[in-house]
Amino acid sequence: MMKKIRLWIAATRPWSFLMTLASTMLGLILAAQAESCELHYIIPVICGLIPVHAASNILNDLFDVKYGFDTAESLRFRQHPIVSGALKERQLKKGILILYGVGVIIAAYLTSVRGLLIILFAGMGVILSLFYNVKPFRFKERPLGELVVFIIWGPLIVLGTYYTLTGCIASDAILASLPVGLLVSAVLLANNIRDIENDLKKGAKTLAIILGYTAASIFYALLLSLAYLLLILLIIFKILSPTSLLALLTIPKGINSIKLLRNKSPEEVDVKTAELTLSFTLLVIIGEFLKLLL
Repeated sequence: MMKKIRLWIAATRPWSFLMTLASTMLGLILAAQAESCELHYIIPVICGLIPVHAASNILNDLFDVKYGFDTAESLRFRQHPIVSGALKERQLKKGILILYGVGVIIAAYLTSVRGLLIILFAGMGVILSLFYNVKPFRFKERPLGELVVFIIWGPLIVLGTYYTLTGCIASDAILASLPVGLLVSAVLLANNIRDIENDLKKGAKTLAIILGYTAASIFYALLLSLAYLLLILLIIFKILSPTSLLALLTIPKGINSIKLLRNKSPEEVDVKTAELTLSFTLLVIIGEFLKLLL
């Protein structure tokens, strides 16, 4: 029984939930600065987002195996219960439906208490999740993948959380989400740079493949640079507080990742970029929390 539970946990890729939690917490700290904020709604927000993220992760792996992108070689990077055959396709499909179902039920509850716009946020999240993974759209294999994750972990989750807690749409929340969205895009780009050779064999046309290794590496550096530039501009225009400059402490991590790509060592850059993104977002959250205290 415990072995089965561990397999299901591994299939959901729980470490990736930190990215969703980070964007959610950014929306929370921004909402806490608003005139009116119902903080207790953060619990159903998290309880709705995590199952949908888990469903999307399983869906991603399921179709990666089905379309031949994930093979036994994928086990070099992480435990893969689907490739190993420990979990069957029929089981996975049931799990995906249950997890999406939980998200839909919680979205329905939030819609009843916070307004119809919740349907828009939740619907966009589910649709983008499906379109990212499943043909004929399968944005994951196209140069639109980075744009999709930018939208989801940037404006969609941050603004969606902000709206649920405040009942308002605020341009400041959208703008504050942009650096995080750019960094999450850089995580996917780093992953696709690493997988250029394998993805090319499978007929994918990711942004990394279209640009080529060198140009994609330069674009990666531009994404990181733009995230830091936007942070500074957001502070100059008083959308974020000066204490959010704490996020600049992550610059050495970014420089190190850029150097790894330049030296043709992309193997761990996606992981390092994910760590950078989490550190950056956490420091912005801490900076904005300090604003509340000062």
